[in-house]
Parts: sequence; structure tokens; C-alpha cells
Amino acid sequence: MKNLLILMLLFCLASCQTKPDRTVSIYFDTDSLMQRQKQLLYKGNAQISKWARVNDKTSEGTIKPDSVDAWDREFQMLEKININKSALQGYYEEKEYNDPYSNLKVKEYAGLSDDLEVPYLKLYYLDTPDNIRIIEAEYVENNPVYHSKRNLKFVFNDFTGSSLLHKYSVKGIQKMIFKDSVNFEIKAEIKL
Repeated sequence: MKNLLILMLLFCLASCQTKPDRTVSIYFDTDSLMQRQKQLLYKGNAQISKWARVNDKTSEGTIKPDSVDAWDREFQMLEKININKSALQGYYEEKEYNDPYSNLKVKEYAGLSDDLEVPYLKLYYLDTPDNIRIIEAEYVENNPVYHSKRNLKFVFNDFTGSSLLHKYSVKGIQKMIFKDSVNFEIKAEIKL
């Protein structure tokens, strides 16, 4: 009887495990794109020239990420705009249209709820989404003590026969309770 009780307890515990949030193939997968980009940039020995402004102060410099982990840290913000998650299924409306200012096509994911961290994600591409040229997105964080809004833009060029990240920019504002707002902007260019 004691063994039966232990067996039933183990069975119950095993059935109570939660499934991890899985990536799905519903929306464009920015995570897979950036994994490939990080590998290519690391192997290509790329460096980044950056210009940054925080309120009225500016600075600039060049860095050379020396590992894939360093590239991971560099592109953490892009991971936050990944909407290709099962928990977000049905929260975005997808539209496709021709960009009126270029020869590119646009795939736009517009949020259907006001409380999404990524209100929109736009992909500009040539012929197929695999031939990506620009990603634009907005990322918003809101809680009782902190508000942040960032507009991100990633520009890809076809240097090697496939799209490779060439430039990116982040522009935004953040506000903490009882503190002044901070306006910031980062512009970066990747050189091989």
C-alpha cells in the first residue's frame, strides 16, 4: 500500500509540470534571424562604430565584440521584440503591402491590444521575407515605477549573398517615478 501511494504521488508530480513557452511559426522569428546574424558577424570579425546621446550629452567609439556571447549582449534589445511566441498567438494582425517609398515589400504585425510590449513590428524585404532589408519595431515597458518606450530600426545589406546587419538605431525615453525623463538615442554601424 505504501509503494502504491508513493507511485501515485510521483505520477501526480510528473503530470503537474508546466510546459515552457515555445517558439511557434506564426509570426516572423527575429530570434532565429539574430542567431544567424551573430554567428556571421563574429566569424566576419566585425566591429561596431557607435554614437550615443543621453539627454544633451553625446559620446562615440568603436567596439569589437570578441565572442558570440558579446554579440548576444550587444543585441539583447532585439530579443525583446520577438513576437513569435505561443503566448502571443492571435494578438497581432498581419498586413502585407508595397512600401510607397522604395521597391521593398512590407510585412507589418500590428498589436490588437494596448498593453503589448511590442505594439508593432515591421519587416521590409526584397521579394521574400528571407531577403530582409529593414526591421522596425517599438518596445514599451510599463509598471508603477518605470516607463520606457524605444523605437528600434535594424538595416540589413546584401554584402555576402545573404542579408547581413549593417546599421541599427534605438531612440527612446525612460521615466522612473520621482525622477526626470531621460531621452536617449543610439546609432551604430557595423563594419566587416
